[in-house]
Amino acid sequence: MSTPIANNFFNQAVGEYGQDYPVNLGTPIFAPFAGVFSKESLGNVAWGNRAFVHGSNGLTFAAGHLGSFTRSAGEKVKQGDLIGYSGGAPSLHPDGTVQSSGPHVELQFITAAGKYLDPRQVPGISQLEQVIFGAAKRSAEAAGGVVSKPPDLNPIDALTGALKSFNDFIGRAVWLAVGVGLIFAGLLLLVFEDFENAGKQAAKVAAANPEILAAAA
Repeated sequence: MSTPIANNFFNQAVGEYGQDYPVNLGTPIFAPFAGVFSKESLGNVAWGNRAFVHGSNGLTFAAGHLGSFTRSAGEKVKQGDLIGYSGGAPSLHPDGTVQSSGPHVELQFITAAGKYLDPRQVPGISQLEQVIFGAAKRSAEAAGGVVSKPPDLNPIDALTGALKSFNDFIGRAVWLAVGVGLIFAGLLLLVFEDFENAGKQAAKVAAANPEILAAAA
């Protein structure tokens, strides 16, 4: 999924405290950085359902005109965690978007002093947009999972890993064979011991009954 193109830009004079992004209803929105989650529901006023991520560096991210939240107030979130789903359609009530021309979200960045920043001036905004709209994690995070990219291995690393796995397999097979051998040896010793005991018992019986030996002769 590519980042939606903003159609209304930062202009506090006309009530734009961030950037509007036209997106389909129910588009998952993710935290651009780690922080503490909070939210507000203003009904049909201002940004309606608005989610906040308060970063440790004092910068707060806000996403307005959401259809729903997926986090509880005070919950810690990591970068890329799902925080809500977009709304912004005139037909949704109460979501604060009755004057909207169509589904969208408004993304905002707020300083610790409460000053709204022009998102276009926020360092790394392009990368943050990619995270917010879940270019890499959208499907997995929406389902509660996590996508992690496996480390890139060069051929030598791959061969080393394969040899290690083979050696581990051989080692387990050897120990299994040793274990089975010990069990088998133990069983043989028990059988031989039973035979020996039986022979000794028979000898005692024969010694006590000479007529048995005479009959056998």
